[in-house]
Amino acid sequence: MADLLKSTVKITRSQETADALISLILSRNMKAGDRLPNEQTLCEALNIGRGTLREAVKQLSSRNILEVHQGSGTYVSDKRGIPSDPLGVTFLKNNKKLALDLIEARLALEPQIAMLAAENATEEDIAHMIELRDLHKEAIYSGGNYQDVDTQFHAYVAQCSGNAIFTNLVPIIASSVQVSTTIVDMEYRKISARCHHLITECIARHDGLGAYNAMLTHLNVSREYFISKED
Repeated sequence: MADLLKSTVKITRSQETADALISLILSRNMKAGDRLPNEQTLCEALNIGRGTLREAVKQLSSRNILEVHQGSGTYVSDKRGIPSDPLGVTFLKNNKKLALDLIEARLALEPQIAMLAAENATEEDIAHMIELRDLHKEAIYSGGNYQDVDTQFHAYVAQCSGNAIFTNLVPIIASSVQVSTTIVDMEYRKISARCHHLITECIARHDGLGAYNAMLTHLNVSREYFISKED
């Protein structure tokens, strides 16, 4: 019983410490990739032992809030506390039906995201989006794996929307891209490249309605493709 009580106290203390670390990150306006103070500094500031601190860091790492780099330190994660698989795609059968389901979910989100991106993207944002578009096209026409850059493109459109909630929905978008790009043929990939080009052009000229419709067309083309390929 005594051991159980000690364990309970330790867990409670580590949870309090985890909350304190989150408050520290927020109060200092720390961004993804920023390094937390070293263990000694944090222990002194929070009046805790190293064991409690490490348990709190472990908890926050499991929640995608922190990342521990051995020999370097502890950093704010770029995942912003978002689960790696918020839809539980890992436990669903990876097939054409799943890809279609995910695309239908994206239809409810991404056209609006693209419209906001057209309204809010800066010239710097647009320049980087063009780079991603070109990398996407290059990967497709070279016959290489374009999953990563496809995911980056859609994630960046969401980031350019200026809406923090849409930005945090990127894992949903990424899940769909990673599923669909593993089961499509070259014909579809070339159409995807053209759609990305049109989306980028609309955002670059700050044409919100055009960006909305370009993204809508892109996703509907994807939807029709997977419907036609269903067994």
